[in-house]
Amino acid sequence: MKEELMKLVHYFVINQNYEAINIKGIKDEIWLQNFKKTFKVIKIVDKEIKTKEELDKDIAKTLILSKKIKRRTFSFSLPIQIIYLNIDKNIELPSINNLSIVDTKEKLNMFYPDLVDKTNFSETGVKLINRITYDLNVHSKEVAKEYNNTFKKDTPYFTYFLILLNVLVYLFSLLDNSLINYFFASKIPIVNLGQYYRLVTYAFFHSPTDIFHLLFNMMTLYWIGPIVEKYFGKIKFIFIYFLSAISGALLTIGLNMNLRFATVGASSAIFGLLGAIIFFAYNYKDRITASLLKQMTVIVIINLIFGFFQPNVDNFGHLGGLLGGIVTAMLLGTNKKRNIIEMLSSLIVFIGLYLILIYLSLFMVK
Repeated sequence: MKEELMKLVHYFVINQNYEAINIKGIKDEIWLQNFKKTFKVIKIVDKEIKTKEELDKDIAKTLILSKKIKRRTFSFSLPIQIIYLNIDKNIELPSINNLSIVDTKEKLNMFYPDLVDKTNFSETGVKLINRITYDLNVHSKEVAKEYNNTFKKDTPYFTYFLILLNVLVYLFSLLDNSLINYFFASKIPIVNLGQYYRLVTYAFFHSPTDIFHLLFNMMTLYWIGPIVEKYFGKIKFIFIYFLSAISGALLTIGLNMNLRFATVGASSAIFGLLGAIIFFAYNYKDRITASLLKQMTVIVIINLIFGFFQPNVDNFGHLGGLLGGIVTAMLLGTNKKRNIIEMLSSLIVFIGLYLILIYLSLFMVK
């Protein structure tokens, strides 16, 4: 690998937080990805491009591979930048949507003003190669440690506890049906009598006459609960679960004109877990297949559509739980490092959502 190419790889990996894409069969080029950047993918080409035909062939190959990356990462748009290090300057460059072509150092420096300073190494030759290799290895170990902490195996104790608690409450309600009247998330007691505990307790009650509701919810919780608990950690999992239950209840209280009472059950909290998984899968789509993101999205859409055509289904609760799960996951974050702008923006979105939900529940009560 030439020094110029190595310097660019060092710059994009260390300073721009790009990661290498493993693509079989490619030579004399490096593919990098960072879905938080303007250019989601950067391709650095070191081979010599002498003719327009060679350029067109290379661009066509790039577009084909980009479609595969787009499908794999569930991306709707994939802006790519190709950096040619050895191209004939007389070749006319084509104009293609979502594709930036850089053929000179001047253009490259315009896109990345700090490039010259960040690649101004004192070492040369073998010493430079050793320096860059060392830096990349250290960075790779740090990234690997971060991902290992995220994807490590873990026993979902909190998920099992929540399932057990739901079952015990159901069995207890069989002995005394009147308990539901005290913990049911009805609109009037919550708003007029200040019984705000119902925003949470409703999520642990299931109708004594409908055991299938309990079984379906617990099976879903058993399936997706461990995913959230593993990827976010136990404490964040609990926050996501309970805040999703609350957001589901608030949206129902504010918008559900057909029901005097919000439906009981863990559905809103479970939809919140689905939202958290969607957020996680989107943020780690460079590390996991897009199938998880697609599966969760399809499940949510199907359940929401199904709820609109079924009687006695609290779709507002489901939607509120889904939104609560997404924004809570945004606020708490994953193990990926975040800058101050990302943290502040997620906090603003979180506060904004709950202010809207509280307003709806207090002033839109029918």
